[in-house]
Amino acid sequence: MDGLLTPGADQLMSHADDRCVGQLNASDSSGALSTDQVFRPGADFAAFDRAMADNEPGRLAPSVPVFLAQGDGDTTVLPAWTQALTSQLTANGVAVTSETYAGVDHRGVIAASYDDVTGWIDGLHGQS
Repeated sequence: MDGLLTPGADQLMSHADDRCVGQLNASDSSGALSTDQVFRPGADFAAFDRAMADNEPGRLAPSVPVFLAQGDGDTTVLPAWTQALTSQLTANGVAVTSETYAGVDHRGVIAASYDDVTGWIDGLHGQS
């Protein structure tokens, strides 16, 4: 991020380590900054764009199975994004199990999927 952010935005980068999107958008974090207060004028985004492309999960092809859990009430990671990721990973030859949980939001999906995830892991290890 060297050279991209203004000093004020750079000071807030540590918030990304321990805050969710809603908290980052709050007035005590980066949500208090307008776009012109975030990026330096004339910033070169080439390295940033490469890093973002390299971290696009749909480009991955892990050699291990993947379980994706999605709440249909999630407004942080939209269900359509998880459906697209499932399709991309499957096209990359990845064994994907994807489950959607009715009425569940971003935080609730962990508890809602717990039994399915533990059963899936047990299945991978030949346990029932």
